[in-house]
Amino acid sequence: MTLAGTVRSVPELTSPTARLRNSWLASRDECGRDVHQDGAGLRAGDDVDSPAGFARWVGRLADAADTSRPAGESRVHASYWWITEDGTYLGAITLRHELNDVLLRVGGHIGYGIRPSARVIEKAGGVLEDVRETELGLTRRYWITL
Repeated sequence: MTLAGTVRSVPELTSPTARLRNSWLASRDECGRDVHQDGAGLRAGDDVDSPAGFARWVGRLADAADTSRPAGESRVHASYWWITEDGTYLGAITLRHELNDVLLRVGGHIGYGIRPSARVIEKAGGVLEDVRETELGLTRRYWITL
């Protein structure tokens, strides 16, 4: 509760869900339709515009953590969460269970993206290491102290 007596909500980590499709699409459009979104798990050819395609993509994100099945060629197992507040999609975070050569160079264990209207890494003390061109496009790399 704030001093003024109003209750403030806090962001939560939630499992990806088709229920947040409209909010997710609004975030995607804020970033740009063809812009890489760190932590989102989008692949070329994913159909997120149709309700059925969006549901398939959300299902694939859930399946990515299942270590009883192969991750797929050039893939690693990963756990995906969406950052939400009051039913609004704010961003995504991915925890990759291991690294392959590409992720070692350009991805790391954590993929994290926030819609432009919800910037947080600098406010949380993130220190920009560099901005570099990678296989994923222009990437800003930060360090945070744990």
